[in-house]
Amino acid sequence: MTFRDLHHEGELPLLLPNAWDVASAPAIDAAVSVATSVRGGATPQKATPYPTMQERLVRHQEGR
Repeated sequence: MTFRDLHHEGELPLLLPNAWDVASAPAIDAAVSVATSVRGGATPQKATPYPTMQERLVRHQEGR
């Protein structure tokens, strides 16, 4: 499989974030991990509820 095959498999090309975007790397890694697990038959974990994520962000911003 070539690089082109990986990025032009469907009707539209796969768009990738900037390779130097440090914030995107963990999100992409997590998404690939989940996709690989699901393809293998696993059930993905439930997503963290928005209010919980918001509280974590607020605590982090406040230094708690």
